[in-house]
Amino acid sequence: MKLQKLFEYLTLGELKQLGIGGYEEHKAIQVSDYPEVVNHVNLGLINLYTRFPLLEKELVLETRVDKQLYVLSSKYAESTGNPDWYIQGTFDDDVIRINSAYIGSTELPINDEYSPTGIYLPSYNSVQIPFATGSEEIALIYRAKPEEVTLDLECEIPIPDVLTEALLVYVEYRIRKSMGGESGIALANQALQMYEMLCMEVERKNLLNNADNSVCIRASERGWV
Repeated sequence: MKLQKLFEYLTLGELKQLGIGGYEEHKAIQVSDYPEVVNHVNLGLINLYTRFPLLEKELVLETRVDKQLYVLSSKYAESTGNPDWYIQGTFDDDVIRINSAYIGSTELPINDEYSPTGIYLPSYNSVQIPFATGSEEIALIYRAKPEEVTLDLECEIPIPDVLTEALLVYVEYRIRKSMGGESGIALANQALQMYEMLCMEVERKNLLNNADNSVCIRASERGWV
């Protein structure tokens, strides 16, 4: 789905009664309102990608001697030329949470104080590796953020069809919340409740066919090394 189509849905639906929807005068969201609406769209996408396993990626850490804590930041990517790099290749600063870790085909325990080969996650984007000796390559499978939607009407919205309505309602919630006032806040809360109901329906019916596919990613994309 392109941004143009999303705007059409909003104009004829969730934002029809609001000035920013542009229905009464222009039957379209106005160019001057694009930045605000797209900002709400991007926040909605992050919320949905955090809640649902929509995108998984892999990065590889090369451990260093006398170093246990590794912050997952693009400034430590090999591609930057930083002499202190430890993330192979490029990295987009797009971690939502780390799902699993591997050395070769062996999955490592996470936050298990009784395991001598376990790793710890002090935060969503950092890894502590107590056993590192400076010779390991550790693959991290992580839930990733989507690419940001731009102001280009041809920009693709990276969302599955079953979550389109939830995204539309989330945009409505953000816009009504920004209007303030007793009525605006009340209607924003109603939209937020509808958003929650739509998400719960997707979860209840398993419409995304969710499964723990970390192993599948390792097998299909990199092979067992």
